[in-house]
Amino acid sequence: MNQEESSIDYYFIPINSEIESLKVAEQLRERGYNVEMELGKKKLGKLMEKANKERFPNVIIIGEEEIKLNQIKIKEMKSGQERTEFFPF
Repeated sequence: MNQEESSIDYYFIPINSEIESLKVAEQLRERGYNVEMELGKKKLGKLMEKANKERFPNVIIIGEEEIKLNQIKIKEMKSGQERTEFFPF
């Protein structure tokens, strides 16, 4: 593995949604993905800096709005593109 690669496929940033985020992480792990979840209470900007520094390819952000809409927000760090996917909470 070179310096540009991370062994983590998805980095989770739960915003008051730890239980719901664990459900999504568990499903991704069952599909064979490597997942890391942030359990600290740092600000979103600092956590995104960490994601860049650690070269995580994808960041999943789950907050109260995403839970209400039954969706997860996925940001592809290399391109900066964001997408939402359905997830029944």
